[in-house]
Amino acid sequence: NPFRQYRKESMPKPHLSRWSIAFLLVLVVAYVILSSIYVDTLVGSIIFTRNHVTEMDLDDHLRHLLPQIPPGGIPSPSDILLVNASTVLKPTLGAHRPDQDAIFAIGDGLALKDFALFIVTLRSTGFEGDIVFSTWPRDSLPSGVFEVLEHYSKVGLVVYENAIIADNEDQLMRLDEVNRTNVWLRGLYGQSSQTDDGTDEVYLDPRPARSLGIARFELFWAWSKNYKTQSRILLIDAKDTYFQIDGEVGIGVGMTCTESSPSILHLYEENGKEVKLGSIENRAHLVEAYKDKRIMRFLHNQNVLTPASTHGPRKAIEAYLRAMVQQFDNTGCASYQCEWAFHNYIYSFGILIQMEGIDYIKTHLQGTGAVNSIGYNVPLNANNQTELFNAETYAVLNRRMGHGAHNSWAVHQYDRDPDLHDAVDDMMDYILKELNLSDPIHTPISFFHAESTSRDEIIRTNPTMGKHRPNEDAIFSFLFDAILDDVRLFILSVRKSGFEGDIVINTPLREEMHSDLIDFLEHHSRHGVVIYEGFQIDIDEGDYAFRLDMEDIIVEVAKFEYFYLWAQNYEENQIMILDGEYAYFQSNPFSLKDCGRLTLNFYEESKYTLDFNVLRVDNKEIWDAMMHVFDKDTKTLYEQLKEVNVINPTAFFGHQRVLEKYLFSLIDLFETSKCVYYGCDYAAVNFMWYEEITHTGSPISVNLRLNHHGGHVINTGIPASLKFLQKKNLFYYEDKTYLNWDGERSPVVLRVYQNHQMQSIFAERLKDLIQEFPIVPFDK
Repeated sequence: NPFRQYRKESMPKPHLSRWSIAFLLVLVVAYVILSSIYVDTLVGSIIFTRNHVTEMDLDDHLRHLLPQIPPGGIPSPSDILLVNASTVLKPTLGAHRPDQDAIFAIGDGLALKDFALFIVTLRSTGFEGDIVFSTWPRDSLPSGVFEVLEHYSKVGLVVYENAIIADNEDQLMRLDEVNRTNVWLRGLYGQSSQTDDGTDEVYLDPRPARSLGIARFELFWAWSKNYKTQSRILLIDAKDTYFQIDGEVGIGVGMTCTESSPSILHLYEENGKEVKLGSIENRAHLVEAYKDKRIMRFLHNQNVLTPASTHGPRKAIEAYLRAMVQQFDNTGCASYQCEWAFHNYIYSFGILIQMEGIDYIKTHLQGTGAVNSIGYNVPLNANNQTELFNAETYAVLNRRMGHGAHNSWAVHQYDRDPDLHDAVDDMMDYILKELNLSDPIHTPISFFHAESTSRDEIIRTNPTMGKHRPNEDAIFSFLFDAILDDVRLFILSVRKSGFEGDIVINTPLREEMHSDLIDFLEHHSRHGVVIYEGFQIDIDEGDYAFRLDMEDIIVEVAKFEYFYLWAQNYEENQIMILDGEYAYFQSNPFSLKDCGRLTLNFYEESKYTLDFNVLRVDNKEIWDAMMHVFDKDTKTLYEQLKEVNVINPTAFFGHQRVLEKYLFSLIDLFETSKCVYYGCDYAAVNFMWYEEITHTGSPISVNLRLNHHGGHVINTGIPASLKFLQKKNLFYYEDKTYLNWDGERSPVVLRVYQNHQMQSIFAERLKDLIQEFPIVPFDK
């Protein structure tokens, strides 16, 4: 039909411009993105704001995404037995110390060099807690391994042999197959002493065989039950981890007032190019475990968190481990690396944050926090990455994060970087070469350079008046002159501050003291004052030989050995050492708790009181002692110390265990340097800080802290007029109190005699204190 052909040819042909096509594409992309955001937001809002899974009314297409949390919370792994079972597995080497921190790791399949690297480098950082390993049975261990484990089990190493068995029990797991081998846990649960011979009745593993990477979390859970709530626990891979001295963070220590601290669970992001859960490998883990692509729609852009390094207080770790075991029970995913899916799922879907025992979760960017996971595809020395790696020393650094460069504490996956791997191999060879199993193992808190071994047993001493109360805090002081008013001002101001612990003092012999002072001390010895007279100490328990010659030594040096002996009469307490003859308490310093760490505080002198130039020019005896102990000439020593402040040798405050170790090391320094004359107390205390502690760093398990003058609980005093002190806002005239530099009242002030204008005020205060704390006659 010609007409139809004409109309067809003459009509305009429909077409889309480039702008129209682009617009349609934008609409399609926007629809996909908004739909995804809507679903993710809806799921997320339900998951993270729900009260409880059983209380929700959900559409069917969302219900299956929710974590399965029973109404009573996630049960203990042992509840699967449906009987009154408990964990009965016991270590074969060493013993758990419940009040210590701990590191848990799987040692099955590790070589001698792996064990030595892990243990030796960890202990070198000052970590004093337990190291807990599972291993093959001793007769199957590589040559030399059992001897190393047995040696270190004397102090803090705990070993479980043959607790993990493979499908084929006759076939030991090779190192490259450890995580991929399906295993059972042997002898984990049972009932105590249910058999005729008094041994435990042990049950078979109630769960099906699963990869060791999954089974380990149940084993770790059983281990965690051996520790107190405040203990810090790290879960980590041992086969590719070592530790560095001067590490930035560590896992903290749970030895002081941690009950009031938040329970924080620390998780770590993985390194590498494929760091999102949407990557192919990580998607496979999640899909295998949870079998639904909508899980990926919610998680595909989340950063990968590694299950190989997790730490926190025991109550947080125990809750985390319960959640991991429950995920295996829920999914049945027993394959290698399903634990990655579990770990990321319980964090991203809000399971962990709901659990009792976890107050807060801190996720660490790779290269921050206690553990630095190297990962594949990120060479440390690529493009001269000096921010992450020191190519000269092979030190791995944490990311700066505004703090400057610091060594990472735990370096995980060191074998992923070729250069670092070679350097660590050399370090392993050196460690094995130098390892001497006949050397004694130093007791915990093995820092400083003490050449002598520490005591094997506690030394108990008998005072001449009063009695030590081991569970109380204490104040130690030598009262050389024992002037009645000075002693009364010291002791009564301590009691006025509200301190109720022990006040332990050394005085002259009774026949050398005034009768009024004896009456005063006898009265207060019934109220927590403990008195030692002269240089004689009655050893009540344990054997001890004085290391310093008490007949050829000045009191300022001898007192440190007495402080060391006194400290052993106390348990996990806070102890203050100070010069009590000229000390005045304005408030109770023990009310200011240092939480979360074993802490020892040191105190600087005021630059207005004493600096190293003053010592060098005006006090030759002290400066000569400094040169002797530092073993340096005047010019070299002054160049080293001219920019720092003098540390007061009569003021210390901290945890009994750290103080005891410090005093032991200080005595060792007096002994080895043979410096026991005037000025040696200044020399030794400043040497310990500026040569030992400053150079080696504060050990990871303790906090050694140098406080500026007027910056903490002890104010070492300023010999200045009240007008000067007021001008510097260091004295409040209205109520006649000394202030720290921050304007707060100084709890303790030393050298109060330096401010002559205050003498009459202190005399009036002493009269008030005597009236408030009268001496009550006592029928002897």
